Amino acid sequence: MLTNIGELNNKGWEFAFYGSPVRTRDIEWQLRTNFGFNHNKVVKLMEGMDYLTHSNLDAGAALIISKPGETMGDIMCYVPARDAQGRMIVDDNGLYKIDFSEMKKVGNVLPKIVGGIGSTLTYKNFLLDFTIDYRFGGDIISLTNYYAKGAGMWEETLKYRDAEHGGLSYYVDASDHLVRYDGATGPNGEKVYHDGIILPGVKADGTPNDIVVDAPNYYLNTFTWGANPAWGIPNSRYDQAVFENSYVKFRELSLGYTLPGSLTSKIGCNRLTISLIGRNLFFLYKTIPHLDPEVTIGSYWVNSAIESGTNAATRSFGFSIRANF
Repeated sequence: MLTNIGELNNKGWEFAFYGSPVRTRDIEWQLRTNFGFNHNKVVKLMEGMDYLTHSNLDAGAALIISKPGETMGDIMCYVPARDAQGRMIVDDNGLYKIDFSEMKKVGNVLPKIVGGIGSTLTYKNFLLDFTIDYRFGGDIISLTNYYAKGAGMWEETLKYRDAEHGGLSYYVDASDHLVRYDGATGPNGEKVYHDGIILPGVKADGTPNDIVVDAPNYYLNTFTWGANPAWGIPNSRYDQAVFENSYVKFRELSLGYTLPGSLTSKIGCNRLTISLIGRNLFFLYKTIPHLDPEVTIGSYWVNSAIESGTNAATRSFGFSIRANF
């Protein structure tokens, strides 16, 4: 059966401006800019459907959905349990206890505003042109950031690895419990380690958390694949895979020179311009760490909000020759 699955309502504006602040005999400076924003709302879905799932990541650990009355593209996942005072609860292992009773909204994939700025400056026969793109708002699920953090591959995972990076000292007692301790050796000569963590929060009985967990187990169990206690994966936090996806990117820069007509006329050419061009040059600002937020895989709109292992971003340089005859 072929049917309309739902109804959307979109309201937005797009603006564009163009002008030449400077224009003399030898110099001309042109500016152009545009920006747009759109407010999206899911009006309804087909009968019997509470929400539409656009993407299911890691066997249901995170979802991108659309729900009536909400903006299309909400990111849903399981988050740490909290007590009545809003404090996060740890389990017997000292890791955050995940509330598997229902998924919570942790973000939305749609941007708040997108646009660009361009400028062209000409001085006699020389031309300098650049383009900047920007996007503000909206979130992205970065599984590369998430998994790499669990594997200890990012610089920020140096945190807690030793005393220099904030790790607490402890020893392992006869019952394999990690005991907070600041001495050089344990009371019975046990080796003292310096990669301990006591996560902010409370235990199930409401008392402040004092359970020490070592850094490797913290990273491995918090930033790991899947989220299902039946599979022995009770502590993974996919809300930590969600990042704001705002950026300002220096998209293109070109420098050109138009040869004098006295030269080009000899080869029957009315105008000949040679340019050096650089594209995808660098970010002036971005919120997602380590990666280029535009190097996602796929053309479906949801794919732009999921980064799950991509090729490295590329920067290109070249030249162009434009001739009019």
